[in-house]
Amino acid sequence: MRLGDVWLSRQPGQRHPLAPHPQRSATFALDRLTAATLEHVATSVLLREPCLLEGETSTSKTSSILFLASLLNHPVARINLNGQTDTGELIVDSCRNI
Repeated sequence: MRLGDVWLSRQPGQRHPLAPHPQRSATFALDRLTAATLEHVATSVLLREPCLLEGETSTSKTSSILFLASLLNHPVARINLNGQTDTGELIVDSCRNI
């Protein structure tokens, strides 16, 4: 699949249980800014580098990730952060899943 100048492969096989269902993105609006965000995220995926998305509420950050994950059949683990989130909370939460 191509996103801007970035080519990514869809994970083969059955839909991953944690991959968003394509119907969830049925109303996803792809404007110029969102397309640019998707290309940046796709570049991070291609390079296997972390990607931080920050910005105002309702600017398609989460929707873009879910849309791309749905297209690629890639699992998603969502962690909501806010200004009060402490790094210790992330470490404790990640250890609970081990």
